This record gives sequence, C-alpha cells and structure tokens, in this order.
Amino acid sequence: RQETMFVGIKRFLSAHNALFSVNDFTLKSWRYFTLSASEQITDEESARAKIQEILNDAINLRLRSDAKLALALSGGVDSNIIATQVSARLDAQSKGKLECFSSIYEDETQINENTLIEKSAQRLALRSHLVHSNLQNLLQTLPELVYAQDEPFDTLGMFAQNMVYKNMHLSHVKVSLDGQGADEIFAGYATYKAILLRQNPLSYARQFGFKSFLSDAKICALSFAPRLFERLYFKKRAQKAFNTSRIFIPSLKQSFTHFANLNEKLRLDVIENLSVLLRYVDRNSMSAGIESRAPFLDYRLISYALTLSHKLKFKNGFSKYILRKSFQDVSKEVLWNKDKKGFPVPQKSWCESEEFTQFVRPFLLESRLLKSLDVNLNIAKAEIRIAQSNLASAQIRVEKAQTQLSYTEIRSPKDTTVVSVIAKSGQTLVTTQQAPILMQLADIETMEIEA
Repeated sequence: RQETMFVGIKRFLSAHNALFSVNDFTLKSWRYFTLSASEQITDEESARAKIQEILNDAINLRLRSDAKLALALSGGVDSNIIATQVSARLDAQSKGKLECFSSIYEDETQINENTLIEKSAQRLALRSHLVHSNLQNLLQTLPELVYAQDEPFDTLGMFAQNMVYKNMHLSHVKVSLDGQGADEIFAGYATYKAILLRQNPLSYARQFGFKSFLSDAKICALSFAPRLFERLYFKKRAQKAFNTSRIFIPSLKQSFTHFANLNEKLRLDVIENLSVLLRYVDRNSMSAGIESRAPFLDYRLISYALTLSHKLKFKNGFSKYILRKSFQDVSKEVLWNKDKKGFPVPQKSWCESEEFTQFVRPFLLESRLLKSLDVNLNIAKAEIRIAQSNLASAQIRVEKAQTQLSYTEIRSPKDTTVVSVIAKSGQTLVTTQQAPILMQLADIETMEIEA
C-alpha cells in the first residue's frame, strides 16, 4: 500500500523499480518481482535438501561484512537455526568471539526465555549479551522510539527490539543477523491453524487431536461460522487496546473469512503484514546505525516455501515442521518446543500500570488530535444550534403559509346549497365600492314553491 499518514507522501512499494524524469518531473514505477503460491511439492526428503541448500547459501551471502557482525538470539527455533549455522562456519580462532544479543524480562516468568537463550549461547560458544527490558526503560525510551518509527505502531515489541539494537551499537556492532520471516513463510503462527482446519479438517484432527480442537475452540468456531462469531470475538479483542495479540487481529480475521488455501494466505502476509514488521526492524536498527539482515527472507527461499504442501508445514502437531526437520543440529529442546513466544513483551501489564498511565496522560491531554477533536466537537455543537434555529424559522414559515392558505377558502355562514354561480373563472372582482356577489346560496330544505 502506498498510503502513509502524511499528506502528499507515498510509500515506495517493495519489488518495484522506478524511473524519474528530470524533464517533466514524473515518476514511473513497475513491479520487477511477483510472488505466487501453490502446493506442488509434497516430498519431504527433497524439500529438506532444498531448504538446507537455499538457506545455507543465503546465510553465506549475508555473512559478508567488513564490519563487526552479531546475532539477535531468542529462545525460538528461527534465530537458533541461524545461530547454529553461523556458528558452524566459524574457525577455531573465531570460536567464542561471535556475540549474540537477547531481550529478557526477569520479572515476567511466563515470557522470559533466559534459560533457553543461555543454553543455546553456551552450546554454540557465543558471547551472550542479555538485554534487560522493564517498564522504566520503556518510559525513558518511548519518545525516542516514537521519533525513530515516524509512524504509529500498535505493539511494544518494537521497544524490546529497539533496546537490543541499542546494546549492539554500544558493542560497536554494525551488522545483525536474525530469524525474521520464517513464521510468515513456514506458517509459524498459531492463527494459521484456522486455515489448515478449513483446508483439511481430517489433517487437523490427526495432527492436533480432539483435545487441541477444544483448546482452539475460538479458532475452530470462527473457521466454521465466521459471520456468527467473528463480530463478537474481534469486538472484544479490539477493546483491549494494548493486548499483545492485537497486532495479529487483521490477519487472523482474514484467515477466518477469506482464505481456504494456506500458501495464499502466507503469500499475502509476506506482501502486506511482513512489510510492516520489516519497517519496524529497519527503523529500529538504522536508528542505532546497524544493518539488519534476515536470511529467511532470501527471495529464493520465500518462493520455494510458498510451493510446499501444507502437510509439510503442519505435521505431528508441529508448525514449521519441514523447517525443524531440515536442521536437526539445533538443540532438540528448542527445535521441538511448541511454546512459541515470538518477540514478547509484558505489554498488557505495563500499559495497565499506574506509572504508564501517569506518563502518557500529559501527552494525550496536549496532543493535537485531542485538541482537533475538541474543535470539531465545538463546531458540531454550533452546527446543531444553527440547525435548530433554522428548524424553528422553518416552522414559523410553515404556520404563516398555512394561515395565508386559509384566506383562499370561501366559507358559508350556514349549511346551504349553491343554486347559482355569478362569478366566472378568471374574472376580476372589484371590492372597493361594494362586496361582489360570487354565488347565490339557498336553504333548499325550508324552501316553499308556489304554483
């Protein structure tokens, strides 16, 4: 989408070239690359070999750097695959020197991946930097984050990401590798299960079982009866303004109502939703002077992944099955962990805290938006008063017209019968000397006839 929140400024679309003419100051753009989706490939062995081939080459290309390079590492599969492959390329002299940076939350045990991160760093001989993110850091960083992003964002995951890049900058890192994009091309998000359920209910039942069907009741219900449930579900979700799952609501809703093919949904997410996430990454990394590289977003891997059967992406109850099977050298504790956390932040608890409320209130009270809303409200009230005044004037005019209309009626002083019409249609009557006779009336009931 080319639209931005700024008047007269459009976004340059991805996969496009442009030619600017200095003669007439026109800009012509055209697409040079198009993604397509199908489900041609079903053979697991050949798929594993091809994924390994493409991703390894993509990593080799993105390791080219004259400046210091580091890894962004979480407790998830994607970043661990990248870290494992990069570590395997290090010679004995470089072992123990490659650095990785991770965001952790010591006070939030449900989303803290500290243990998995430390195990991975130790196994791969990486120098680990744990970036501690908390509410106090957020309040200090938020104005800078808003400035760096330049456009509104609806998740505080950007804050954790921003903190990681800041710490990379302090360690003189200039290039960062991460696992961005694997979820979008290999169906890593739980919301994609809704499409699998629609596309192949039997496959869903075999993989996830009846227990999972019950635990995913919302997804299942929305898949079979979207119009009945989605309004209630999404209205409730939208009311939670800072809920962490809010960022996925648009794609989740599309999953239920518009898509029956998994790869077609993934293709759309790569084009639309992923481009938003990549803008977040680009703004955050460049604000710290760091180039972020994502091997999973190599165009060859994206194109190939969108030809894989859904049976290779969901299997034995695991999402991203073929990706997990392709890289068995990753720690099994990470590789086959179903408890996906993504890039989590304790967003809900932070935003509901009194400290956060006190911090944002002055900005809201002084914001141009609220002031413009007040102005618009006053204008609307004035327009209502004018409309009410116009209505009263119109009612007076109606009453006057009704009175004038009554003057055109000729009323008899008593019940009689017209026996003769003197005045003719179109005749001018003079009323200055005596009253003109228009017609003659008679009371026929009391009339006597003499013969």
